[in-house]
Amino acid sequence: MTEGFGLEVIESMAHGRLSLCSTGAGAVDIALKSFPAGDVDTLASYINFYKMNPDELAAECSRARETAAQYAWPLIRQRYIDVWKSVLQKTGE
Repeated sequence: MTEGFGLEVIESMAHGRLSLCSTGAGAVDIALKSFPAGDVDTLASYINFYKMNPDELAAECSRARETAAQYAWPLIRQRYIDVWKSVLQKTGE
């Protein structure tokens, strides 16, 4: 029901997979679809919806790839560098 950031979710999305996350998961901030933790009825409704609507599933999988691309390692590395440069500038280092 709970987890950290959810690197596995990003990896799945990078491969064009729809990832359904519970609201207790750390990845809920990046997941395209979420459901209340423990709510199996909502989870089942998502699964059934996408099973019956393959075009919607394909569109969500495409959006998943786009979202995951925002978390590519070169982009994350640059964000860390930018944060540290900002901190160092504020401290006068």
